[in-house]
Amino acid sequence: MMKKKKRNVFEVKLDAEEQELLDSIERDEWKSVKNIEEERAFAKAAAAKVPSFCISAKRG
Repeated sequence: MMKKKKRNVFEVKLDAEEQELLDSIERDEWKSVKNIEEERAFAKAAAAKVPSFCISAKRG
């Protein structure tokens, strides 16, 4: 049986957009929201309206 090699999560290669988001978080530019459940519902409803072909095309 072949052993699985463990990956160090800190050695993951980020693309430019991911790196920009991480840098922004590390600069403490993100703010908490007071109404998290309302924001979560809003984001979920918005995501449900995105056609699936847009999501799959972006991944591949």
